[in-house]
Amino acid sequence: SRNVMDADAQITVALERMQRDIRQVRSPTDVITIGATQFVFKNTSGSTITYSLSGNSLMRQTNAGTSQVLADGIQSLALTYFDNNLTTTATAANVRYVTINFTIILNNTNFNVKSSVYLRDLS
Repeated sequence: SRNVMDADAQITVALERMQRDIRQVRSPTDVITIGATQFVFKNTSGSTITYSLSGNSLMRQTNAGTSQVLADGIQSLALTYFDNNLTTTATAANVRYVTINFTIILNNTNFNVKSSVYLRDLS
């Protein structure tokens, strides 16, 4: 049960942090990079936030500074981007929703996590 609790805590912290940051995208033109394993954007305070997969670690970086590990044991990360019509988009300025989907294996326990986030106040 400790394995499950450790994995759950790591997942919860990482997912909540990603959701909170993504909701703070400043404007459509501040979505900089959209990729399956990397998302770069500016938040409402003007900071550049980067989420990426590095090996088996989910990383968060602010303003090209030191990267912080949000979760270990990530086996896969898939970021999908949608426009206002909920159609997938490859155009950064059209992104209004982001779906986060990752698989984490921690202490031989396998978890699949999926969440969708709406970028605040973007029309």
